[in-house]
Amino acid sequence: MLTKRERQILKILEENPMIMQKDLATRLQITRSSVAVHIRNLTQKGYIKGKGYVLDQNHYVTVIGSSNVDIQGFSHEKVISSDSNIGKIQLSMGGVGRNVTENLMRLGQETKLISVTGGDHNSHYLLNECSQMGIDTSHFLVVENKLASTYMAILDEQREMVLAVNDMSIMDEMTPEFIRSKSNFIRNGKIVFMDTGLSSEIIDMVFEEFPESNFFVDAVSVNRAPRIQKHLSKIHTLKCNALEAAFLADKPIRTMKDVQKAADILIEKGVERVFITYGAKGVYRKSASDDLHLGFIKAKADHIASVTGAGDAFMAGVIYGTVKGMREDQIPKFATAVSVLTLESEKTVNPMISYDRAYEKMRELY
Repeated sequence: MLTKRERQILKILEENPMIMQKDLATRLQITRSSVAVHIRNLTQKGYIKGKGYVLDQNHYVTVIGSSNVDIQGFSHEKVISSDSNIGKIQLSMGGVGRNVTENLMRLGQETKLISVTGGDHNSHYLLNECSQMGIDTSHFLVVENKLASTYMAILDEQREMVLAVNDMSIMDEMTPEFIRSKSNFIRNGKIVFMDTGLSSEIIDMVFEEFPESNFFVDAVSVNRAPRIQKHLSKIHTLKCNALEAAFLADKPIRTMKDVQKAADILIEKGVERVFITYGAKGVYRKSASDDLHLGFIKAKADHIASVTGAGDAFMAGVIYGTVKGMREDQIPKFATAVSVLTLESEKTVNPMISYDRAYEKMRELY
């Protein structure tokens, strides 16, 4: 995983690849010998190729998606509707795109997040927290007179979601002009991940203007799945739950066999690879490029602290496994392990996630 200083140096080199080490040292207020050590480390890690600071333009994943402030209420007892319930309330960062980004960075994968936020207190909290954990916020569109995207969920005593409300209206402020200003980062990303929190206009535009990109997409919800319906043939990897898969495949899902049939239909519609999550029954994988029959990959968490963010963690695991060249039979198991680690944390992203912990959890589960 890159250090904070290494990320700072890479950002400067992207802007000015011909900068001299002494000038780097001046900008960073460190010694020239320290710069030389960081440059050597970046070269060994594969981010810099040879002399002249030629960067490996495909070392990162590009994420275009939502960034939220998550408010979660945990009831201590069985939830009583239309009444005040005793419990605790927790504030954390969220949003599908941002969650996938944080998970990837904790796993050790350099990731660039393109998102939007407002100018209110929650927006400042979001930007500050992202910066502190190493997420580059220079690719955020900040709309000063708007409120941060906010997600609020109520969980019962079993830590299952009872109700959730989201206000993502600020996502409509993302413009084609802003996306075009990030064209180089999108084109040069090894993988481009999108979530359907983006407006239909932006989703249409990204698919049309960056046809060579490897698109990984999370359907997110049945309400938003229609935004990708006409683009299925352009998607390399699609992650959806059974409800979203049923809509996109136009086939009711009532059984595990129905899940498999829906996956077949989505492949026929042009998706290269699909992962359909089916609750406690596990996840089903289907690919157009192989005949690998894995069945349903399932696992049980030691304890469930919160279900929020588990799907985003799974998606991050799929992306990471793909980028790192894991075997296809390992990828859903690794992704499930990342998801289980998330279930065991009350935070939307488990701060203890790392590649080593995820790999250890995968070996424990399978």
